[in-house]
Amino acid sequence: LNRIFGVVEAAKENGYNELYDVLERIPYNGAETFYEALVLLKIAIYTLRCSASCHLTLGRFDRYMEEYFEKDLSN
Repeated sequence: LNRIFGVVEAAKENGYNELYDVLERIPYNGAETFYEALVLLKIAIYTLRCSASCHLTLGRFDRYMEEYFEKDLSN
């Protein structure tokens, strides 16, 4: 991610420590929490839009994010 967007170091430099930790972890370990899943989804959307795919629908957001949401609620 950092080589492509410079996002990881920008997050660290600007004091977004939680975001920095997530950006360091999710490319190698995937998302475990709802917040991490949202960050990963945002990166995917941004990547697709950069590749000229302007029309992007998320489909059933609740279906693929529910697992993370429910897990966070139970903790």
